[in-house]
Amino acid sequence: MAFWEKGKATSMIHWKELDPWRIVWHYLRNSTESTMLSHFNDLMLSEESIRILAREVNELRHKCVPFVKVLWHRHEVEEATWETEDSMKSL
Repeated sequence: MAFWEKGKATSMIHWKELDPWRIVWHYLRNSTESTMLSHFNDLMLSEESIRILAREVNELRHKCVPFVKVLWHRHEVEEATWETEDSMKSL
């Protein structure tokens, strides 16, 4: 009697077939350089800020560092992050 007949596992797919890096590597290996670069940019996650929820200034010994609490696109309010004001200006 095989292990899938006992009700333990029904999938016959090997774990290497499901590895996302292996899928990407296989896809990129079979692509030309120009299509690789265009698809690589599509695979990158880009976070877009929606709005600033709060502002705070962290006072260190010799300088003040302004922070902003940023709400990101496709995230809940609870997942908002504190970022430096300078890093947000560069976006």
